[in-house]
Amino acid sequence: MSGNPETKQIFFDATVEEVAVSGIESVRTKKMAKRTGYAESLLYLYFKNKDDMLTQTYFEMDRRVAELCEAYFRDPANDGKTLDEVKWDLWRLVFRYLTGNPQVTLFFLRYRRSEYFTEAVKAQAQSETGTFEYLYRVMEERFGVPGSRYKNIYLNYIFEQTLYFAHMVTSEKIGATPEIEKVFFDSIGFTAVSIRKALSTGK
Repeated sequence: MSGNPETKQIFFDATVEEVAVSGIESVRTKKMAKRTGYAESLLYLYFKNKDDMLTQTYFEMDRRVAELCEAYFRDPANDGKTLDEVKWDLWRLVFRYLTGNPQVTLFFLRYRRSEYFTEAVKAQAQSETGTFEYLYRVMEERFGVPGSRYKNIYLNYIFEQTLYFAHMVTSEKIGATPEIEKVFFDSIGFTAVSIRKALSTGK
C-alpha cells in the first residue's frame, strides 16, 4: 500500500498512546485521525479498518523490539558470549526497553488480552515477526538449542511474564534494580524450563 512511511509511524504511535491511556475499546479510526491531525480518509490509505490498524500496530511494536535484538547480534562485542550470557543480555535488553516505554508495554498487554489477538494473529507472529520466535531461531542456529513443537507455549509464557514484570515496574508497584531484574529473569527462566520439561514428557 502506498503512502508516507513516516505518516504511518505517526498513526502507530497514536494508536499505542490511545490504547495505553484509554483502553483498546476506545480506539476509533475517526478518533485516531483527530489525534494525529490527519484526515480519516488518509488513515484508510494505510489501514483497512480499526482491527487492521490495531493488528499492524502490534506487529510494528514487536518489530521495534526485534530490531533491538538484531542490533545486539550485529555488535562484535557480543561475539563469543555463552548461551547463558546471551539469554540474560537479551532478556534485560527487552525488559529495559519495555520499562523505558510504558505505553508500549501497556499496549502489548491490552492487545494480547483482547479479542483482536486472534489465533490467526498469533500464528503470524510466531511464524514471521515475533521477537521471541526470532530469538529462538538465533539460539538454534548459533548455539544448537534444540527445537520443540511446544516452544510457542513457553515463548508466550516468557513474553507475558516479561510484560507483566515490566508493567509492575512502570506502574511503580515495585522498584527496578539490577538485583530485582535478576530475580525476575531467574523466576521466568526456571518456570519456562519446567513448562518445557513437563510438556516434553507429557506430564
